[in-house]
Amino acid sequence: MKISRHYRAFMERFGYLELPAIGRFEVISHENNEIQAPVKKITFSFNPKAIVDNSLVEFLCEQLKSEACVIYSDIQYFSSSVKELLLQGLEAEIPGIGFLNIVQQNKLLFSHHSCYNEIPQQKIRKTSPAIMNISFWL
Repeated sequence: MKISRHYRAFMERFGYLELPAIGRFEVISHENNEIQAPVKKITFSFNPKAIVDNSLVEFLCEQLKSEACVIYSDIQYFSSSVKELLLQGLEAEIPGIGFLNIVQQNKLLFSHHSCYNEIPQQKIRKTSPAIMNISFWL
């Protein structure tokens, strides 16, 4: 079941997202005086002792029309997959929210952009066809 695509909607509605063994993402609004429109920023606080949030389970049950035990299991599986990626030294994406990287043994760094740079495509050099004399084939 694809529960991670609903994480952003949960954050928009409740203002936070707490994932077990990972931590808490929070939406912070700042007033921008020039435009008078609130600017939303997502912050992250690492909490390895975080547990499954019941509000998240209820929200996902409502959205996906599924049982709570299935949703609970999917949230645990997602969190353990993210932890496994981080332990391997790879970047983990929380869809619609951002990216997590491990910077020190027990510290996570949250970013809105991936740390992996796009690999530029090398230009394929076209070679001109060889011109052969008719006598070559005879």
